[in-house]
Amino acid sequence: MRLLQEQGYLQDLRSVLSQDYLDRIFFNVIQLGTVDDTLVGLAPLMNTNTAVTLRKVWNPDTWTLEDLIDLMEEGEFTEIFCQGFSGAFCQMNLGCDSESVIRALTEFGLENSSLVDWERGESHFNDKLFCRMLYMAKNYSGIPFGQEIWLGAGGCPVKLGGLALNDFNDLYDQYGEDYYVTGLPTDTGNSSYLSCEGVLVVNSASSNLDAVVPFFECLLRDEFQNVHLLNTSILKVSVEDIEYREEGGERKAYWKDEELRIKEDGTTTFDDYAAYLESCVPSPVIAEEDFIKSVVWEEAEAYINGDKSAEEVAGIIHSRIQLYLDESR
Repeated sequence: MRLLQEQGYLQDLRSVLSQDYLDRIFFNVIQLGTVDDTLVGLAPLMNTNTAVTLRKVWNPDTWTLEDLIDLMEEGEFTEIFCQGFSGAFCQMNLGCDSESVIRALTEFGLENSSLVDWERGESHFNDKLFCRMLYMAKNYSGIPFGQEIWLGAGGCPVKLGGLALNDFNDLYDQYGEDYYVTGLPTDTGNSSYLSCEGVLVVNSASSNLDAVVPFFECLLRDEFQNVHLLNTSILKVSVEDIEYREEGGERKAYWKDEELRIKEDGTTTFDDYAAYLESCVPSPVIAEEDFIKSVVWEEAEAYINGDKSAEEVAGIIHSRIQLYLDESR
């Protein structure tokens, strides 16, 4: 998209779409399609990604990759979680395999520069941190567990992935007000991310820009925004849209006919959902990420299978990544 914009092929969408139209969309979705302060693309839908934990598992508002690994290691030896943790991550009530775990940890390490110093072009895969990551991938993976031990004792310390409104209802039903969204491990603050699978653009050479407007208007209709179960609507949400009803002598709350959970302080799970969506920022884009994660797993299998030590594998990966970085400069 940046290349097309720099070559002048993309129309500034602010010259096509009204401010009222754009005001209906999450600000950070607008940022996904913005290049050098010019809006040239609009994501029709968005994906979100974050981490949820329990306050009795982790109290601070944010955590780093090292914090998460420390927590896993400490869980093996303390009585806080009497059975320790059965898996490093969980999603949809399934345990992750070793490849999923090491890829996720590597992604965190790349985004906060723990594994690669991007400014200097230096690999740090031979540091102790990566050996600890390998240990996590081997020892906290491949163990399925049920929803009743999703977070906490006998389960895992964190849930990773995108969150829909029904997820907040489920979390409240299971853990009451002990759950909270801490964001993905980072060195820069609370990080819940949004991304998209592509953006819609307009050719700057288009002869009839007015014809584009009805098409974009269709994107914001409920029948389009709410039909995709694996994506999230780009439309802003507001707690003012909550509808309260008296049913059987009980006060209940709804949003678009989905029942909410009302907390002791009077707020609802929708308040948490709305705050979560507002907190999501564009996900970091690292062009080398897929290649590096492939190299990591290609070599890490030897440690997972018991054929090489963690230190040997880390050294091999370090050499390969450093060579790649040197050749890319």
